[in-house]
Amino acid sequence: MVGLNVWGKGRLRIFSVLICVALAYPLAWGLGQVDLSDFQAAQPQHLLALPHLPLLLPAFDWTLAIPFAAGALACALRATGDITTCQKIAEADWVRPEMGSIERGVRADGLGTLLAGALGTVGMNTFSSSIGLSQATGIIQRRVGFAIGGLFIALAFSPFVVMLTIGMPEP
Repeated sequence: MVGLNVWGKGRLRIFSVLICVALAYPLAWGLGQVDLSDFQAAQPQHLLALPHLPLLLPAFDWTLAIPFAAGALACALRATGDITTCQKIAEADWVRPEMGSIERGVRADGLGTLLAGALGTVGMNTFSSSIGLSQATGIIQRRVGFAIGGLFIALAFSPFVVMLTIGMPEP
């Protein structure tokens, strides 16, 4: 993976992680490092199925309001810093932050976390390491993010791929 990323060109470099996972997974399976019980549990399922939504009603514990507000503020500040860094990467003649972009980004981050909470899953936030990865690879187009989001939505409808991911051997 490191070799492809450092010395590879074009698509080999961009897809180095995916290529190595695709090569290592069958090898790990052959060496008995993949837990087959996960796949046996998924066997009766079809290749495509609707995702299961939780049957829990949302609840809020008021004693957690202040820690939640502190966490939300920290997430908003992190998103602000990450979006500002993205602006610097995307514009060679960057001088100061464009506040409209930051406002929309922080709002989208908060709405995504709200939706995740309503669906009963873990909240999300921007990830600073991904910005460094974007700068290192030179891939900063918005359409890449939309394509990856669409891929994740499509994968949510494939229980077999979910089981492949869950059953992935540890490093």
